[in-house]
Amino acid sequence: MSNTSLHAIIVEDDKHLGVIFQAALQGAGFETELITDGQLASIRLDSSEPDLILLDLHLPQIDGIELLAQIRQRKETMNTTVILASADQRLADAQSHADYVMIKPVSYDQLKRFASRLKLRINH
Repeated sequence: MSNTSLHAIIVEDDKHLGVIFQAALQGAGFETELITDGQLASIRLDSSEPDLILLDLHLPQIDGIELLAQIRQRKETMNTTVILASADQRLADAQSHADYVMIKPVSYDQLKRFASRLKLRINH
């Protein structure tokens, strides 16, 4: 198992929720960055190869569905673990390109526990 930190990008336009998600992933041992806009996330993903992406579906500029399609089309991110976090269960469940779906509200503890287990899988 690697000793290097894993990198997670959180794409969430609700800044308060984004901070909670960021703290939970950091608590699970991830280095994190928070992006609050789909367009900015798209630009950032052009120069990044995160280990994990936590993605909201309802985003300004470029929505999460479009962003997820871009993630899966790029060679550098096509195999990146993607967790969708959405309050819209029907829309989230329809996104077959995501690895996991979490229906909001997602608590700090819930996300931290899940990310801790996920980190072990990603590290292998």
